Amino acid sequence: MDYLSHQNWTFPVPIRYGPGRINELPEICQNKGIKKPLVVTDNGGKNLSG
Repeated sequence: MDYLSHQNWTFPVPIRYGPGRINELPEICQNKGIKKPLVVTDNGGKNLSG
């Protein structure tokens, strides 16, 4: 798997993964009416660069 490419998973909930995907958060939240999103991360991806 290319961990630097964008990935989407939909089971059991939608998951967006990949460098720079955080930039999509405002638009996604606005489209879905989300005012307080939960962002889950870990140290595993902090050194990946795109």
